[in-house]
Amino acid sequence: MTSWGVDKVALDPADPSVVYASAVDVGIWRSEKAGGFAQVFFSQNQANIGSDRTDFVLAQLPSGKLRVYAATGATGAFNGFPAPLTSFSQVWRIDDARRPAAALIAEETAVVPGGKAAAPGGWKLLTSSSVGDPRFATFEFCTGQCWYDMGIYSPAGRPDTVFVIGSYNYDEAYGLSNARGVLRSTTAGEPDPDNNLVTFTDLTFDGRTPNGNSPDFLTQTTSVHPDQHALVFAPGNPDIWFEGSDGGLVRSSGKYVDISASCPTRPFIGTSAAVLTTCKRLLSAVPTAIFSLNSGLRTLQFQSLSINPQNPLGELQGGTQDNGTFQFEGSVDTWLESIGGDGGLSGFDASNPTNRFHTFFGANADINLAGGDPFEWFFITDPLNRSRENVRFYMPIIADPRPERGGTMFAGLQFVWRTTDNGGDPAFLAANCNELGPFTNSGRCGDWQRLGNRRLTGGTVSFLSRTPSDTGTLWASTASGRVYVFKNADAVNPATAGEFEVSDALVANNTTPVRFISGIAIDPANSNHAWVSYGGYNGVAPLGQTAVPGHVFEVTWDGKSPRAKFTNLDGAGAGALGDLPLNALVRDDLTGDLFVANDFGVLRREAKSGHWHVAAKGMPMVEVSSLAIDSTNRVLYAATHGRSAFR
Repeated sequence: MTSWGVDKVALDPADPSVVYASAVDVGIWRSEKAGGFAQVFFSQNQANIGSDRTDFVLAQLPSGKLRVYAATGATGAFNGFPAPLTSFSQVWRIDDARRPAAALIAEETAVVPGGKAAAPGGWKLLTSSSVGDPRFATFEFCTGQCWYDMGIYSPAGRPDTVFVIGSYNYDEAYGLSNARGVLRSTTAGEPDPDNNLVTFTDLTFDGRTPNGNSPDFLTQTTSVHPDQHALVFAPGNPDIWFEGSDGGLVRSSGKYVDISASCPTRPFIGTSAAVLTTCKRLLSAVPTAIFSLNSGLRTLQFQSLSINPQNPLGELQGGTQDNGTFQFEGSVDTWLESIGGDGGLSGFDASNPTNRFHTFFGANADINLAGGDPFEWFFITDPLNRSRENVRFYMPIIADPRPERGGTMFAGLQFVWRTTDNGGDPAFLAANCNELGPFTNSGRCGDWQRLGNRRLTGGTVSFLSRTPSDTGTLWASTASGRVYVFKNADAVNPATAGEFEVSDALVANNTTPVRFISGIAIDPANSNHAWVSYGGYNGVAPLGQTAVPGHVFEVTWDGKSPRAKFTNLDGAGAGALGDLPLNALVRDDLTGDLFVANDFGVLRREAKSGHWHVAAKGMPMVEVSSLAIDSTNRVLYAATHGRSAFR
């Protein structure tokens, strides 16, 4: 098989020498007695784009035959499939999977949605795109995130019970469903003639306060997180299940309750008879309770940390993947979730840290002028979204570190953008742009302006850096390794700001890496002198470009030449950095030591010796997504993806 990777392997329960495996973009394969693997599910010759996962689970039937449940994602029309079988995530089942592979593939392509299998025991589609059809329950169960959120499970000894996990259908929550993040069938996905033709029920929210109109709904109802990743069953009692997600770990009560009577009064149910019928089916068996098991677990996936410059030991902001932005206010046990959603980068106003900002994904940012009050976040990036510029998932954004430039922020898309007043007039923002209302959708939330009159080349902006010792200098990088220096980023008219490219990435016979730049630390004594970190491996370079080794470079520019001098600081032999992609870089400006983060921890380069070593004891071996430093107060913070934050 040719694929981006294998993501599931299982052994035939009756013959462990037979291996089943699913691979990205190419379906399910089975090892053959004659040797090699044969494809048994999904015969389409699909473009190998690396985004269409298939998951599966094997279930031994009492008859001795092998059942396979398969879940697959959505990437567009499936080549060779008739029109109804296009572009949505769906669930399949086969009840006699040990037959010849060629027969299974032929039967699969002859499937009629909602109809009988093309052959006895052959592949059958358990999904329909039609609301009101009993098989609608698994339609788009993983939405557009099947590459990330997908799983299918069946407890041992219960082949008719199958669970499907994916991602929230947000538009259905409190309407026809509970968002369909976790689904369960006890009838092998078939309509139950004795129970309103139920196929799957929605286990995403528990049944403690079934109606979204209830004033107790938010405080008493527990739900699973929007992004699901894993599910296991309690030995001996598969009605109790444990589920893992971007939000950590939960456990079900093991009992179910029918809350379908709440459907007619749900706040977003509408008047459609088909929608009402679907709601009653989906809510006919939900957990009586879902319990969070996160207490004591370090599970949050931090993307970044920002330091209050006037209280560096006592206040931080931390953005977490799909779990919001949190505030640390001195207690390691209690952080305030200031706002939900995807938490990207954040920062504080250098002149008045009561003013702070955070970002969601893309070009979406809020300002808070009330110390992080959860009800006072104002959206400020309409101009960035209107620009239609490409942007990283987590947009690079910084506050100007000079107190006299309070309210100034810089953001990177394909241009560098600037605001000088925390995003706009505070009275207008409060009246029209409050995330929790009022929000008038005026399209005028924010007053960002572009620096300069041309886009930076080499992809989207990947990093921005300023230094408090210089009024005009801004360093910026783009995703393919280009480095730019603005010397008048504080120009009264932002259109007059101009940049100098000081690297030669993407140029013939390049001498600097053509890889993602993950960090820039500017020398406070010389704003034309900086240290730069790179992601990727040493041997990586686009076709036609030289693969330049190195992950940390000292960059010295004379302020006028077309190129700067790049000096590789990775080292050699004992004390070398090694060939690992870097996620972040900061500098201790009092000692000159450098700190870098990779997927295994934090390393330090002592300025005196030039050797690299583990920065400090106490860190788990985990991906560190970013670093934040306050040299004056001798504190370094590390944000980890999955194990919380460290100091």
